Amino acid sequence: MLLLCEDCPRLRPEDYFHVNGPEQFNLLRNNVTSFMPTNLTEQEFSRHLNSMFQVRLEDHVLELKLVEVNAYLPGKNEQAGMERFSIYFDGPQDLCLPQNVYHLEHPAMGELDLFLVPVAASEKGFRYEAVFNYFKAENES
Repeated sequence: MLLLCEDCPRLRPEDYFHVNGPEQFNLLRNNVTSFMPTNLTEQEFSRHLNSMFQVRLEDHVLELKLVEVNAYLPGKNEQAGMERFSIYFDGPQDLCLPQNVYHLEHPAMGELDLFLVPVAASEKGFRYEAVFNYFKAENES
């Protein structure tokens, strides 16, 4: 993850993965994919449309409603075997969360950390997007 702000730590060259060829990349990819919780899929989020997720802030809990799951179909020249989708949450109008990683809790999905970006505002509140783009596990293809 690349963080761009004054108070965030900067990545150093030793923080990057150095890969020598496709075989090493595939080995690394398979190991990194195992860190992705298995329930962070388009299908799983779609099951929980219109349900509430809680974000615990320092002084209170903010509720976000999952209102949309948008799949991205692969283009003709794009790599196959990818899970690509966005999810959208609606939040209250009295607080706009800045772009950041937030710890969310859901009764069925459990706890998860998502990078949320505010993408719209209206008289009803703020809308946030989280984008997913990762290799599917081999048994999902």
